[in-house]
Amino acid sequence: MFGFTTSAINAQTIQNQFDIPISVYIPCAGELASGSLPMHVIQIYDNKDGWYMKYHAQPQGGVLIGETGTVYRTVGVTQQMSIKTNKAGNITFIDNFHMVSKGGIQLSIHIISHITSNPNADITVDFENITVECSDGIVKF
Repeated sequence: MFGFTTSAINAQTIQNQFDIPISVYIPCAGELASGSLPMHVIQIYDNKDGWYMKYHAQPQGGVLIGETGTVYRTVGVTQQMSIKTNKAGNITFIDNFHMVSKGGIQLSIHIISHITSNPNADITVDFENITVECSDGIVKF
């Protein structure tokens, strides 16, 4: 499904839905889980005063099946906000995902990162927060 709306002369919003095939190692359970995640994506662009983009992707009803037959439900979101003015810019990524099974095995992944470029095209990357955690608080790799 594709949608397109215009809220201002230079702004547009695009919505997409598509499936992403994926395999994820669930360290809490010690197994690989595979399946397809139906993703809903919204992108907002505006170039009125430089350039701005917001990206929001979230799985809707995603199910992964582990090697032992365990069913993992997926919830979460990825967001990206990008701003560029006068040859400088910054991008912020926020990833927050959870894998939950009926037996209570849960994997939580949380990442916040920033990418900044100055007018000389020097790039800096900062990882503000990276957390991978099992429901028992211990990640086993």
